[in-house]
Amino acid sequence: MSAQAYPSKPITWLIPFPAGGPTDVLARAVAPKLSEALDVTVIVENPPGAGGGTAMVSLAKAKPDG
Repeated sequence: MSAQAYPSKPITWLIPFPAGGPTDVLARAVAPKLSEALDVTVIVENPPGAGGGTAMVSLAKAKPDG
């Protein structure tokens, strides 16, 4: 039996800055190339609020996946 390739599920990339800002624009430009290189879907999310705190809470509560 061979090991499962990593990553095997879509990647959610949390950007703790507002949508449309320079960090978001860069992440959205890089995501398709990263997706192609890893052969997995890369989803860019911008959880709003609390100066990035909301994104950090989302990250802390994320289900461990390996």
